[in-house]
Amino acid sequence: MRKLFAIVGREWRAYFLSPLAYVILTAYMFLNGLIFSRIVAFLSAPGGPRERFLSLLFTNTFFWIFTLFIVPILTMRLLAEERRSGTLEVLLTSPVSEGTVVVGKFLGALGFFMVVWVPSLLFILYLRSKTDVDLGAVTDTGDREGRLLERHDAPSPAELEQRLAGLRGEIELPVPAASAVKIGGERAYRLHRRGVEVEMPRRRSRVDALDVISYDDGVARLDLRVSSGTYVRAIAAALGGHCVMLRRTEVGPFLVEEADPDRFIPPEEALARVGVRMGSLEAP
Repeated sequence: MRKLFAIVGREWRAYFLSPLAYVILTAYMFLNGLIFSRIVAFLSAPGGPRERFLSLLFTNTFFWIFTLFIVPILTMRLLAEERRSGTLEVLLTSPVSEGTVVVGKFLGALGFFMVVWVPSLLFILYLRSKTDVDLGAVTDTGDREGRLLERHDAPSPAELEQRLAGLRGEIELPVPAASAVKIGGERAYRLHRRGVEVEMPRRRSRVDALDVISYDDGVARLDLRVSSGTYVRAIAAALGGHCVMLRRTEVGPFLVEEADPDRFIPPEEALARVGVRMGSLEAP
């Protein structure tokens, strides 16, 4: 067993000291992000089976193609690289069996795959925030740093609740002009800084909670629980105001009260919180 672990450790060092590992990581996250966006669009449609989110994310065709084919291909690549460099004979003539060599290389490739796959868990996290929205003014960026576009009377508490009701559940709002999305190959915030006006795309997201904590002098403090990728500034603009404060209080099951620079949550605890068992790496 010690010899097997030595081979696995050797393969991991070879992977993560190679630029190829980071190219594969980037490509995988890009493709998985595209699939995630399609899944969200499908589930956000009327009648979408939202309870199937985890099964669609982790049992789609791309997931299994990568698991069943890419890991063996990486294993064969490692064996071919050993043959090319002339070190395969050294391995096979050393006091380890051929099976140990193959299994060690397979486990090395599988471990690399798991490192690539684990960031996908971030897709299932929901964000919770607290924000102060000034409902008496609108700015061109959706926050207090932007140029003032309009001043108006703030709504009454009843009117505010009516507006909030229309923003709960599945929503689709324009992305703020001062954002990182690309328009024609250029970041929107750069176009905005140059004074170039463009039609911003709309983004679909989910708002599970949008509640008033307090409402004084036209400024509403809101408690929001939204899906990842939601622009709170867009919600503020839809309410007829702009954000003057935004504080993230939760990311999925992780609370801001738990933040401690001297403590790191163990991987098995972090995975358990998002519904994945460390032993089987299966979503329940």
